[in-house]
Amino acid sequence: MAYTPNDQPPKKDQVHSDDNTYISGYGFVATDPRMLQEQHLKKNVAVIAVAMVGVILLPTFFLVPVTVVMQTVVSALSKTTNQFVLIATLAQEARELILYLLSVLLPICFLRFFLRDGSIEAAVRKLPDKKTWIYAVPLTLTVVALAGVGSQFINSLLFQLHIVPLTPNNMLPGNNISLAFYLVRVMFLPAVLEEYLFRGLILNSLRRHGDTFAVVLSSVFYGMMQYTVTRNLSGFVFGIVLGYFVLRTGSVLTAVICHLGASAVGSVIVLVQHFLPSHYELVENILFIAILAVGIVSFIFLCTRESNAFIISDTNNTTSTAHKLKLCLSNGAFIIVLLLWAWQMFRSVQIF
Repeated sequence: MAYTPNDQPPKKDQVHSDDNTYISGYGFVATDPRMLQEQHLKKNVAVIAVAMVGVILLPTFFLVPVTVVMQTVVSALSKTTNQFVLIATLAQEARELILYLLSVLLPICFLRFFLRDGSIEAAVRKLPDKKTWIYAVPLTLTVVALAGVGSQFINSLLFQLHIVPLTPNNMLPGNNISLAFYLVRVMFLPAVLEEYLFRGLILNSLRRHGDTFAVVLSSVFYGMMQYTVTRNLSGFVFGIVLGYFVLRTGSVLTAVICHLGASAVGSVIVLVQHFLPSHYELVENILFIAILAVGIVSFIFLCTRESNAFIISDTNNTTSTAHKLKLCLSNGAFIIVLLLWAWQMFRSVQIF
């Protein structure tokens, strides 16, 4: 007779043992646990892929109706030319803010409904339980700075191939109220909502299939959210770093803080470029050197104070990473996301 690891006899099964699967330590079981794991992975990837379809398509889908509503509001409230200019600028920022919220909040609600895992919500609400988060911010900023240098190199290489990536317009609004909307949209909201979506829901829902796999796949999805090839690559690297620190500290709040820090530095550079264009290169170089220096010191402290700093646990993982990637690539919803991503990349370049 086969016994379970707790020395308890398994429940009698009406299925003949010839139709069952023998699992070491469990005896004959009706369902192979590896099959259950693969089924769970397929379901998770499909649900996440559908959410990513929303992230990519919702801004395009809602663009016309939101624009019409904003134009109606501007026409109704504008009495003079000065009022029209002010309200039109506010409406432009409000439109971008609404489109962004729709593209992130609706997928978040979708994932919360279909995943329905209490452990995910518990992980999202958890505070950092290690001092590693202190090193997370400078190291993340360092990686972002180096990724920016790499993006410039890739852009120059693409230019040699007569390919120019078309980046979204990041011109600052012309008044203070619109500027406040802009900073909320590009700095605060992405740090909270995107980290809750990608490092909170997606990463934690994939952890039962291995931490390394979860970090990589969640970073792939995060990279797909960006607009150009270089932003895809830098977004993927950014996601890897944030996912690593989420696992090391046990808290999504670490990723939120790091993301907010990176967005703040980027916003400072944009503000300097707008208000102090003659000092732009000087400020950018000073920030780069300072971030790199602090990042190197933080890296040394991290390596010396944590002996297993770069070891990620992959317990409860009986399926190889290659096989899991094969399962993802054979998933219909995942294929649709890849096609939409390719379409988005094609639209974001100009060949001359």
